[in-house]
Amino acid sequence: MLLAALAIAVQEQAPAGVWEKLLAPGVTYRMEVAPGPLLINAVRVTKETEGVSLVGELANGKVYESNSATQGRETVSATAARKAALVTVNADFFPFTGDPLGAMVREGELLSSPQSGRAAFCWGKGFSQAGYLTFAASLSFEGQNVAIFGVNQECGENMVVLNTPAAGFAISREPATHAVLVLVDKITPSGQWKPRVRRIVENSTSVQVNDDELVLTFRGTPKEKLTFLNVGDEIDLRTDCKGTDWKNARDVIAGGPFLVKDGKAFVPYVAEGFVDGFAKNKHPRTAIGRTREGDVWIVTVDGRQTMSAGATLSELADVMMRLGCTDAINLDGGGSTTFNLSGLTINRPSEGTERAIANALLVFSSSVTQLAFPVGEAEPVIAGPATIKVGEKAVFRLIDSTGESVPNSEVFWSAKGAAWIDQAGVMRGASEGTCRVQVYARGRSASLTVTVAKAQGPKVTLLRNETIRTPVL
Repeated sequence: MLLAALAIAVQEQAPAGVWEKLLAPGVTYRMEVAPGPLLINAVRVTKETEGVSLVGELANGKVYESNSATQGRETVSATAARKAALVTVNADFFPFTGDPLGAMVREGELLSSPQSGRAAFCWGKGFSQAGYLTFAASLSFEGQNVAIFGVNQECGENMVVLNTPAAGFAISREPATHAVLVLVDKITPSGQWKPRVRRIVENSTSVQVNDDELVLTFRGTPKEKLTFLNVGDEIDLRTDCKGTDWKNARDVIAGGPFLVKDGKAFVPYVAEGFVDGFAKNKHPRTAIGRTREGDVWIVTVDGRQTMSAGATLSELADVMMRLGCTDAINLDGGGSTTFNLSGLTINRPSEGTERAIANALLVFSSSVTQLAFPVGEAEPVIAGPATIKVGEKAVFRLIDSTGESVPNSEVFWSAKGAAWIDQAGVMRGASEGTCRVQVYARGRSASLTVTVAKAQGPKVTLLRNETIRTPVL
Protein backbone atom coordinates (compact mmCIF):
# COMPACT_ATOMS: atom_id res chain seq x y z
CA MET A 1 0.00 0.00 0.00
CA LEU A 2 1.33 3.42 -0.89
CA LEU A 3 0.19 6.27 1.32
CA ALA A 4 0.50 9.88 0.15
CA ALA A 5 0.61 12.77 2.57
CA LEU A 6 -0.74 16.20 1.87
CA ALA A 7 1.11 19.19 3.30
CA ILE A 8 0.67 22.93 3.51
CA ALA A 9 3.35 25.60 3.58
CA VAL A 10 2.88 27.57 6.77
CA GLN A 11 5.18 29.10 9.35
CA GLU A 12 6.27 26.77 12.15
CA GLN A 13 3.77 24.02 11.33
CA ALA A 14 4.80 20.38 11.03
CA PRO A 15 4.61 18.92 7.54
CA ALA A 16 1.58 16.76 6.98
CA GLY A 17 2.61 13.13 6.67
CA VAL A 18 1.34 9.57 7.04
CA TRP A 19 3.31 6.49 8.01
CA GLU A 20 1.94 2.97 8.26
CA LYS A 21 3.93 0.05 9.65
CA LEU A 22 2.86 -3.55 10.01
CA LEU A 23 2.99 -4.79 13.60
CA ALA A 24 1.60 -8.25 12.94
CA PRO A 25 -0.64 -9.88 10.35
CA GLY A 26 -3.90 -7.95 10.62
CA VAL A 27 -2.50 -5.24 12.93
CA THR A 28 -1.20 -2.03 11.32
CA TYR A 29 0.16 0.98 13.18
CA ARG A 30 -0.39 4.43 11.70
CA MET A 31 1.06 7.84 12.56
CA GLU A 32 -0.37 10.93 10.96
CA VAL A 33 0.72 14.55 11.13
CA ALA A 34 -2.16 16.74 10.04
CA PRO A 35 -2.91 20.46 9.82
CA GLY A 36 -4.12 21.87 13.11
CA PRO A 37 -1.47 20.87 14.02
CA LEU A 38 -2.39 17.32 15.01
CA LEU A 39 -0.31 14.27 15.92
CA ILE A 40 -2.43 11.17 15.44
CA ASN A 41 -1.47 7.63 16.47
CA ALA A 42 -3.73 4.77 15.51
CA VAL A 43 -3.95 1.04 14.99
CA ARG A 44 -6.14 -0.86 12.54
CA VAL A 45 -7.25 -4.37 13.51
CA THR A 46 -8.36 -6.32 10.46
CA LYS A 47 -11.54 -8.34 10.92
CA GLU A 48 -11.18 -12.04 11.69
CA THR A 49 -7.39 -12.23 11.47
CA GLU A 50 -6.14 -15.50 12.92
CA GLY A 51 -4.36 -15.05 16.24
CA VAL A 52 -5.42 -11.40 16.70
CA SER A 53 -7.70 -10.35 19.55
CA LEU A 54 -9.05 -7.13 21.05
CA VAL A 55 -9.70 -7.23 24.80
CA GLY A 56 -10.77 -4.81 27.52
CA GLU A 57 -8.78 -4.92 30.75
CA LEU A 58 -9.37 -3.49 34.22
CA ALA A 59 -6.53 -1.58 35.84
CA ASN A 60 -4.61 -4.05 38.01
CA GLY A 61 -7.23 -6.63 37.05
CA LYS A 62 -9.74 -5.31 39.62
CA VAL A 63 -12.09 -2.33 39.96
CA TYR A 64 -10.92 -1.43 43.47
CA GLU A 65 -7.84 -2.04 45.58
CA SER A 66 -7.34 -1.59 49.30
CA ASN A 67 -4.90 1.11 50.45
CA SER A 68 -4.21 2.22 46.88
CA ALA A 69 -3.16 5.82 46.25
CA THR A 70 -4.78 5.63 42.80
CA GLN A 71 -7.98 3.88 43.99
CA GLY A 72 -6.88 0.79 42.07
CA ARG A 73 -6.11 2.57 38.80
CA GLU A 74 -2.87 2.08 36.84
CA THR A 75 -1.13 3.63 33.86
CA VAL A 76 -1.52 2.32 30.33
CA SER A 77 2.17 1.37 30.35
CA ALA A 78 1.68 -0.70 33.50
CA THR A 79 -1.31 -2.49 31.98
CA ALA A 80 0.63 -3.11 28.76
CA ALA A 81 3.56 -4.59 30.66
CA ARG A 82 1.38 -6.70 32.94
CA LYS A 83 -0.53 -8.24 30.03
CA ALA A 84 2.31 -8.21 27.43
CA ALA A 85 0.01 -6.56 24.89
CA LEU A 86 1.00 -5.54 21.39
CA VAL A 87 -0.98 -2.27 21.60
CA THR A 88 -2.66 -0.67 24.62
CA VAL A 89 -4.72 2.52 24.85
CA ASN A 90 -6.87 4.12 27.55
CA ALA A 91 -10.61 3.44 27.51
CA ASP A 92 -13.57 4.69 29.58
CA PHE A 93 -14.11 7.72 31.80
CA PHE A 94 -13.93 7.16 35.57
CA PRO A 95 -14.77 8.96 38.84
CA PHE A 96 -12.39 9.50 41.74
CA THR A 97 -13.19 5.99 43.01
CA GLY A 98 -11.60 4.55 39.84
CA ASP A 99 -14.37 2.36 38.44
CA PRO A 100 -15.28 2.62 34.72
CA LEU A 101 -18.30 4.91 34.39
CA GLY A 102 -19.97 2.98 31.60
CA ALA A 103 -20.42 -0.54 30.33
CA MET A 104 -17.60 -3.04 30.37
CA VAL A 105 -17.92 -6.68 29.34
CA ARG A 106 -14.88 -8.94 29.04
CA GLU A 107 -15.26 -12.31 27.32
CA GLY A 108 -18.94 -12.43 28.22
CA GLU A 109 -18.55 -11.33 31.85
CA LEU A 110 -20.28 -8.14 33.00
CA LEU A 111 -17.67 -6.02 34.81
CA SER A 112 -19.40 -2.63 34.78
CA SER A 113 -23.03 -1.75 34.09
CA PRO A 114 -24.01 0.55 31.21
CA GLN A 115 -24.47 4.25 31.88
CA SER A 116 -27.85 5.36 30.57
CA GLY A 117 -27.64 7.28 27.31
CA ARG A 118 -23.87 6.92 26.83
CA ALA A 119 -22.37 5.35 23.71
CA ALA A 120 -20.62 1.97 23.91
CA PHE A 121 -18.61 -0.18 21.50
CA CYS A 122 -19.36 -3.92 21.37
CA TRP A 123 -17.43 -6.64 19.58
CA GLY A 124 -16.93 -10.37 19.22
CA LYS A 125 -15.68 -12.85 16.66
CA GLY A 126 -16.36 -11.26 13.27
CA PHE A 127 -18.70 -8.73 14.89
CA SER A 128 -18.54 -5.11 16.04
CA GLN A 129 -21.14 -2.46 16.77
CA ALA A 130 -21.43 1.01 18.26
CA GLY A 131 -24.66 1.77 20.08
CA TYR A 132 -26.50 2.45 23.30
CA LEU A 133 -26.95 -0.20 25.99
CA THR A 134 -29.56 -0.28 28.74
CA PHE A 135 -29.18 -1.92 32.15
CA ALA A 136 -31.78 -3.76 34.21
CA ALA A 137 -31.15 -6.14 37.10
CA SER A 138 -33.08 -7.29 40.13
CA LEU A 139 -33.12 -9.66 43.07
CA SER A 140 -36.16 -11.47 44.42
CA PHE A 141 -36.60 -12.94 47.89
CA GLU A 142 -39.79 -14.11 49.65
CA GLY A 143 -42.04 -12.06 47.41
CA GLN A 144 -39.88 -8.95 47.54
CA ASN A 145 -38.52 -7.73 44.21
CA VAL A 146 -35.74 -5.15 44.47
CA ALA A 147 -34.07 -3.33 41.57
CA ILE A 148 -30.27 -3.42 41.40
CA PHE A 149 -28.83 0.00 40.59
CA GLY A 150 -25.48 -1.06 39.14
CA VAL A 151 -22.58 -3.50 39.05
CA ASN A 152 -19.16 -3.02 40.66
CA GLN A 153 -19.56 0.60 41.72
CA GLU A 154 -19.84 2.65 44.89
CA CYS A 155 -23.17 2.21 46.67
CA GLY A 156 -25.07 5.44 47.32
CA GLU A 157 -28.16 6.27 49.33
CA ASN A 158 -31.21 4.08 48.61
CA MET A 159 -29.23 1.84 46.27
CA VAL A 160 -28.52 -1.85 45.81
CA VAL A 161 -25.22 -2.63 44.04
CA LEU A 162 -24.09 -6.06 42.87
CA ASN A 163 -20.34 -6.66 43.28
CA THR A 164 -18.58 -9.52 41.50
CA PRO A 165 -15.05 -10.86 42.11
CA ALA A 166 -13.78 -8.34 39.54
CA ALA A 167 -14.70 -5.55 41.96
CA GLY A 168 -12.12 -6.65 44.49
CA PHE A 169 -14.07 -4.77 47.17
CA ALA A 170 -17.69 -3.77 47.68
CA ILE A 171 -17.63 -0.14 48.77
CA SER A 172 -20.10 2.41 50.11
CA ARG A 173 -19.64 6.08 50.96
CA GLU A 174 -21.55 5.55 54.20
CA PRO A 175 -21.82 2.38 56.33
CA ALA A 176 -24.02 -0.15 54.55
CA THR A 177 -25.23 -3.75 54.76
CA HIS A 178 -23.41 -6.32 52.63
CA ALA A 179 -24.96 -9.70 51.83
CA VAL A 180 -22.13 -12.02 50.79
CA LEU A 181 -23.36 -14.69 48.37
CA VAL A 182 -21.86 -17.91 47.08
CA LEU A 183 -20.84 -17.40 43.43
CA VAL A 184 -22.77 -19.79 41.19
CA ASP A 185 -21.31 -18.71 37.84
CA LYS A 186 -19.90 -15.55 36.26
CA ILE A 187 -22.37 -12.69 35.90
CA THR A 188 -23.24 -11.98 32.28
CA PRO A 189 -25.15 -9.03 30.77
CA SER A 190 -28.27 -11.15 30.49
CA GLY A 191 -28.96 -14.14 32.72
CA GLN A 192 -30.51 -15.66 35.84
CA TRP A 193 -28.87 -17.21 38.91
CA LYS A 194 -29.90 -18.56 42.32
CA PRO A 195 -27.03 -17.89 44.77
CA ARG A 196 -27.29 -18.50 48.53
CA VAL A 197 -26.33 -16.12 51.31
CA ARG A 198 -22.99 -17.03 52.90
CA ARG A 199 -22.86 -14.25 55.52
CA ILE A 200 -24.20 -10.79 56.36
CA VAL A 201 -21.88 -7.87 57.16
CA GLU A 202 -23.54 -4.89 58.84
CA ASN A 203 -22.51 -1.22 59.03
CA SER A 204 -19.35 -1.36 56.93
CA THR A 205 -18.06 0.90 54.15
CA SER A 206 -15.96 -1.85 52.56
CA VAL A 207 -16.05 -5.63 52.22
CA GLN A 208 -13.61 -7.75 50.24
CA VAL A 209 -15.15 -9.76 47.38
CA ASN A 210 -13.39 -13.11 47.15
CA ASP A 211 -13.08 -15.06 43.90
CA ASP A 212 -15.91 -17.43 44.85
CA GLU A 213 -18.31 -14.74 46.05
CA LEU A 214 -20.78 -12.06 45.06
CA VAL A 215 -21.68 -9.19 47.37
CA LEU A 216 -24.97 -7.30 47.43
CA THR A 217 -24.45 -3.90 49.07
CA PHE A 218 -27.49 -1.88 50.09
CA ARG A 219 -28.39 1.30 51.98
CA GLY A 220 -31.58 3.17 52.85
CA THR A 221 -34.97 2.00 51.56
CA PRO A 222 -33.79 -1.32 50.07
CA LYS A 223 -32.43 -2.31 53.47
CA GLU A 224 -35.95 -2.26 54.87
CA LYS A 225 -37.10 -4.73 52.20
CA LEU A 226 -34.14 -7.05 52.81
CA THR A 227 -34.20 -7.00 56.63
CA PHE A 228 -35.18 -10.65 56.86
CA LEU A 229 -32.42 -11.95 54.60
CA ASN A 230 -30.52 -14.70 56.50
CA VAL A 231 -27.53 -16.97 56.00
CA GLY A 232 -28.51 -19.91 53.78
CA ASP A 233 -31.36 -18.13 52.02
CA GLU A 234 -31.55 -18.53 48.26
CA ILE A 235 -32.28 -15.46 46.16
CA ASP A 236 -33.29 -15.07 42.55
CA LEU A 237 -30.82 -12.81 40.72
CA ARG A 238 -31.43 -11.50 37.19
CA THR A 239 -29.69 -9.21 34.68
CA ASP A 240 -31.17 -7.98 31.41
CA CYS A 241 -28.97 -5.57 29.43
CA LYS A 242 -30.30 -4.66 26.01
CA GLY A 243 -28.91 -2.87 22.96
CA THR A 244 -26.78 -5.52 21.25
CA ASP A 245 -26.83 -9.20 20.30
CA TRP A 246 -25.16 -10.97 23.22
CA LYS A 247 -24.70 -14.11 21.14
CA ASN A 248 -22.16 -12.16 19.05
CA ALA A 249 -21.02 -9.42 21.43
CA ARG A 250 -18.49 -10.85 23.88
CA ASP A 251 -16.75 -7.62 24.85
CA VAL A 252 -17.84 -4.02 25.49
CA ILE A 253 -16.04 -0.75 26.25
CA ALA A 254 -17.94 2.49 26.80
CA GLY A 255 -17.25 6.20 26.62
CA GLY A 256 -19.23 8.78 24.71
CA PRO A 257 -20.46 10.55 22.86
CA PHE A 258 -21.06 9.04 19.45
CA LEU A 259 -18.84 10.47 16.70
CA VAL A 260 -19.94 8.70 13.53
CA LYS A 261 -23.11 6.76 12.77
CA ASP A 262 -24.00 5.08 9.47
CA GLY A 263 -21.10 6.79 7.75
CA LYS A 264 -22.01 10.34 8.79
CA ALA A 265 -20.84 12.63 11.56
CA PHE A 266 -23.15 12.21 14.57
CA VAL A 267 -22.06 13.97 17.76
CA PRO A 268 -25.03 14.18 20.20
CA TYR A 269 -22.88 15.38 23.08
CA VAL A 270 -25.65 17.26 24.90
CA ALA A 271 -27.98 14.24 24.82
CA GLU A 272 -25.16 12.10 26.24
CA GLY A 273 -24.53 14.50 29.11
CA PHE A 274 -21.46 16.45 27.92
CA VAL A 275 -20.99 20.24 28.00
CA ASP A 276 -19.98 22.65 25.22
CA GLY A 277 -16.41 23.11 26.48
CA PHE A 278 -15.81 19.37 26.36
CA ALA A 279 -17.13 19.09 22.81
CA LYS A 280 -16.05 22.33 21.15
CA ASN A 281 -12.64 23.00 22.72
CA LYS A 282 -9.54 21.23 21.43
CA HIS A 283 -8.40 18.42 23.74
CA PRO A 284 -6.35 15.23 23.54
CA ARG A 285 -8.75 12.51 22.38
CA THR A 286 -9.12 8.74 22.17
CA ALA A 287 -11.68 6.99 19.96
CA ILE A 288 -12.71 3.61 18.58
CA GLY A 289 -14.63 2.86 15.41
CA ARG A 290 -15.46 0.25 12.79
CA THR A 291 -15.24 0.31 9.00
CA ARG A 292 -17.87 -0.96 6.61
CA GLU A 293 -15.78 -4.13 6.24
CA GLY A 294 -15.76 -4.67 10.00
CA ASP A 295 -12.15 -3.65 10.70
CA VAL A 296 -11.61 -1.76 13.98
CA TRP A 297 -9.68 1.52 14.29
CA ILE A 298 -8.35 2.67 17.68
CA VAL A 299 -7.17 6.27 17.51
CA THR A 300 -5.46 8.80 19.77
CA VAL A 301 -4.94 12.51 19.09
CA ASP A 302 -2.36 14.41 21.14
CA GLY A 303 -3.30 17.84 22.44
CA ARG A 304 -2.49 20.86 24.63
CA GLN A 305 1.01 21.01 23.13
CA THR A 306 2.72 23.20 20.54
CA MET A 307 3.20 20.27 18.17
CA SER A 308 -0.42 19.09 18.52
CA ALA A 309 -3.27 21.34 19.60
CA GLY A 310 -5.84 18.58 20.06
CA ALA A 311 -9.23 18.15 18.42
CA THR A 312 -12.85 19.12 18.96
CA LEU A 313 -15.33 16.26 18.88
CA SER A 314 -16.39 17.30 15.38
CA GLU A 315 -12.77 17.28 14.23
CA LEU A 316 -12.31 13.85 15.80
CA ALA A 317 -15.38 12.63 13.91
CA ASP A 318 -13.73 13.88 10.70
CA VAL A 319 -10.56 11.92 11.54
CA MET A 320 -12.55 8.72 12.09
CA MET A 321 -14.50 9.14 8.85
CA ARG A 322 -11.29 9.84 6.93
CA LEU A 323 -9.98 6.51 8.23
CA GLY A 324 -13.06 4.82 6.77
CA CYS A 325 -15.13 4.40 9.93
CA THR A 326 -18.87 4.15 9.41
CA ASP A 327 -19.49 4.05 13.18
CA ALA A 328 -17.32 5.44 15.97
CA ILE A 329 -17.47 6.66 19.56
CA ASN A 330 -15.32 8.90 21.71
CA LEU A 331 -13.50 7.48 24.73
CA ASP A 332 -11.88 9.22 27.70
CA GLY A 333 -9.32 11.83 26.62
CA GLY A 334 -7.40 14.74 28.07
CA GLY A 335 -4.57 13.62 30.34
CA SER A 336 -5.78 10.01 30.01
CA THR A 337 -5.01 9.74 26.29
CA THR A 338 -2.12 7.28 25.95
CA PHE A 339 -0.98 5.00 23.12
CA ASN A 340 1.45 2.21 24.04
CA LEU A 341 3.10 -0.05 21.49
CA SER A 342 4.92 -3.14 22.79
CA GLY A 343 5.86 -1.31 26.00
CA LEU A 344 6.78 1.98 24.31
CA THR A 345 4.51 4.98 24.87
CA ILE A 346 4.36 6.31 21.33
CA ASN A 347 2.25 9.41 21.91
CA ARG A 348 2.89 12.43 24.18
CA PRO A 349 0.49 12.45 27.18
CA SER A 350 -0.57 16.05 27.72
CA GLU A 351 0.43 16.21 31.39
CA GLY A 352 4.00 15.13 30.64
CA THR A 353 3.51 11.85 32.47
CA GLU A 354 0.90 9.13 32.18
CA ARG A 355 -2.31 9.34 34.17
CA ALA A 356 -3.50 6.27 36.09
CA ILE A 357 -6.76 5.10 34.49
CA ALA A 358 -9.58 2.66 35.23
CA ASN A 359 -9.52 0.39 32.18
CA ALA A 360 -7.84 -0.03 28.83
CA LEU A 361 -8.16 -1.55 25.36
CA LEU A 362 -5.53 -4.13 24.44
CA VAL A 363 -4.60 -5.70 21.11
CA PHE A 364 -2.88 -9.09 21.12
CA SER A 365 -1.33 -11.15 18.34
CA SER A 366 0.10 -14.64 18.46
CA SER A 367 2.09 -13.95 15.29
CA VAL A 368 4.50 -11.03 15.10
CA THR A 369 5.68 -9.93 11.64
CA GLN A 370 9.00 -8.43 12.67
CA LEU A 371 12.22 -10.39 12.71
CA ALA A 372 13.96 -10.61 16.07
CA PHE A 373 17.54 -9.58 16.77
CA PRO A 374 19.65 -12.71 17.34
CA VAL A 375 19.96 -13.83 20.95
CA GLY A 376 23.18 -12.52 22.48
CA GLU A 377 23.63 -9.81 19.88
CA ALA A 378 24.58 -6.38 21.21
CA GLU A 379 21.75 -3.95 21.80
CA PRO A 380 20.90 -1.60 18.91
CA VAL A 381 21.80 2.06 19.32
CA ILE A 382 20.24 5.29 18.12
CA ALA A 383 22.47 7.36 15.86
CA GLY A 384 21.93 11.10 15.49
CA PRO A 385 23.13 14.49 16.69
CA ALA A 386 23.48 15.14 20.42
CA THR A 387 22.12 18.68 19.99
CA ILE A 388 19.58 20.29 17.70
CA LYS A 389 18.11 23.80 17.70
CA VAL A 390 14.56 24.98 18.23
CA GLY A 391 12.75 25.04 14.89
CA GLU A 392 15.31 22.84 13.18
CA LYS A 393 15.16 19.16 12.34
CA ALA A 394 17.56 16.22 12.34
CA VAL A 395 17.41 12.62 11.13
CA PHE A 396 17.95 9.70 13.51
CA ARG A 397 18.59 6.06 12.69
CA LEU A 398 18.65 2.80 14.60
CA ILE A 399 21.94 0.91 14.15
CA ASP A 400 22.35 -2.83 14.74
CA SER A 401 25.49 -4.61 16.05
CA THR A 402 27.00 -4.80 12.55
CA GLY A 403 26.76 -1.04 12.08
CA GLU A 404 23.91 -1.33 9.59
CA SER A 405 20.75 0.76 9.77
CA VAL A 406 17.63 -1.17 10.76
CA PRO A 407 14.97 -0.62 8.06
CA ASN A 408 12.76 2.20 9.23
CA SER A 409 9.65 0.18 8.43
CA GLU A 410 10.60 -1.97 11.46
CA VAL A 411 11.40 0.91 13.81
CA PHE A 412 8.83 2.67 16.00
CA TRP A 413 9.87 6.09 17.24
CA SER A 414 8.83 8.12 20.27
CA ALA A 415 10.10 11.36 21.82
CA LYS A 416 9.26 13.12 25.08
CA GLY A 417 10.32 16.58 26.19
CA ALA A 418 11.55 19.52 24.12
CA ALA A 419 11.23 17.91 20.68
CA TRP A 420 9.04 15.49 18.77
CA ILE A 421 9.85 12.82 16.24
CA ASP A 422 7.91 11.30 13.36
CA GLN A 423 7.93 7.72 12.15
CA ALA A 424 10.62 8.48 9.57
CA GLY A 425 13.00 9.23 12.45
CA VAL A 426 12.97 12.98 11.77
CA MET A 427 13.15 15.05 14.97
CA ARG A 428 12.01 18.66 15.24
CA GLY A 429 13.04 20.93 18.09
CA ALA A 430 10.06 22.54 19.83
CA SER A 431 11.55 24.37 22.86
CA GLU A 432 14.77 24.70 24.80
CA GLY A 433 15.53 21.73 27.01
CA THR A 434 16.16 18.03 26.59
CA CYS A 435 14.35 15.34 24.67
CA ARG A 436 14.38 11.62 25.33
CA VAL A 437 14.18 9.61 22.12
CA GLN A 438 13.01 6.01 22.42
CA VAL A 439 12.59 3.26 19.84
CA TYR A 440 11.16 -0.23 19.65
CA ALA A 441 12.30 -2.64 16.94
CA ARG A 442 12.54 -6.42 16.63
CA GLY A 443 11.67 -6.95 20.27
CA ARG A 444 14.37 -4.56 21.56
CA SER A 445 14.30 -1.00 22.87
CA ALA A 446 16.84 1.81 22.86
CA SER A 447 16.92 5.40 24.06
CA LEU A 448 18.96 8.57 23.65
CA THR A 449 18.87 12.02 25.28
CA VAL A 450 19.16 14.99 22.93
CA THR A 451 19.67 18.64 23.90
CA VAL A 452 17.46 21.23 22.21
CA ALA A 453 19.25 24.58 22.09
CA LYS A 454 17.93 28.08 21.48
CA ALA A 455 17.75 29.08 17.82
CA GLN A 456 20.22 31.72 16.64
CA GLY A 457 17.50 34.04 15.39
CA PRO A 458 13.98 34.13 13.97
CA LYS A 459 13.49 31.55 11.29
CA VAL A 460 10.60 30.92 8.93
CA THR A 461 10.54 27.49 7.34
CA LEU A 462 8.43 26.85 4.26
CA LEU A 463 7.49 23.21 4.25
CA ARG A 464 7.43 21.26 1.04
CA ASN A 465 4.94 18.56 0.22
CA GLU A 466 6.15 15.24 1.51
CA THR A 467 5.19 11.75 0.43
CA ILE A 468 6.19 8.91 2.70
CA ARG A 469 6.01 5.41 1.27
CA THR A 470 6.21 2.49 3.61
CA PRO A 471 5.20 -0.90 2.23
CA VAL A 472 2.68 -2.82 4.32
CA LEU A 473 0.54 -5.85 3.62
